[in-house]
Amino acid sequence: MKHQPKRSKKAKENAWEASLEPIRNEAKQLTNYLSDTGDEGLVKEGLRLLKDKSINRKKIASFARKSLRILRKQPHSQTEKLQSWIANYFEENSQNSVPLCITKPKHLPYQ
Repeated sequence: MKHQPKRSKKAKENAWEASLEPIRNEAKQLTNYLSDTGDEGLVKEGLRLLKDKSINRKKIASFARKSLRILRKQPHSQTEKLQSWIANYFEENSQNSVPLCITKPKHLPYQ
């Protein structure tokens, strides 16, 4: 019986890591596209994002937008793949999210 809490904690940690794996893969893809642009500062920041224990899609999206702002003066040929990936990323994630109007509770009048 003493091993039960350890086992459940380990299962919880494994489930958490499994849920973060696709998000980390998305951050890796972003970092790979950033390395193609040649901006070392953004690549380092992308690597820091990968090491973040509380990584989420909002952080990836925010960093992607920031990267485009920083790279706006770069030639289009250097940032074309990155821009395409970011556009696809936002499109995919907007389809996966539930609009606020659906999740917001409606208040019923007191009866």
